[in-house]
Amino acid sequence: MNWLNVYWQRFNQMERRERAALIALALFLGLLILYFGIWSPVQSYYQTSLQQRDEQMGLLRHMQGSEARAKAAAADTRPRAEGQSLISEVAGVSRQIGINPDRLQPEGSDAVSVWFENVAYVKLMNWILQLEQNHSISVRQIAIDRQNQSGMVSVRVVLRI
Repeated sequence: MNWLNVYWQRFNQMERRERAALIALALFLGLLILYFGIWSPVQSYYQTSLQQRDEQMGLLRHMQGSEARAKAAAADTRPRAEGQSLISEVAGVSRQIGINPDRLQPEGSDAVSVWFENVAYVKLMNWILQLEQNHSISVRQIAIDRQNQSGMVSVRVVLRI
């Protein structure tokens, strides 16, 4: 506390204009600290929170809008023909579309990996569409590589029931 008395004595020894300027400077510095130390961070946090809330509300509206479609897709359990496996079903649709997979490999009880080399992109998309719409088989993962020949691709696709 002794140092505080020293500064107080120095302050009292200053002229009136110097004291007024020092007080004004102290108030200005106090306002700067208040603004940049408290107000600005709080305002920034508030704006960020509003933006995040708006983004989350948009996501919620999107999810609510697609809730009915998701429930319908989950309820769509078309029975498979007795004894028909996923691999034979995929191979059958491939023959219907006119494309031949180079390799079929089971991935557990509910998935299959399919490889195509040099297949027409349009036929591939029709094949995927047929599987999804008519057989309730969806794409879990797909990797498509463009070939030198126009419209031709090489594909690895993992399908699931």
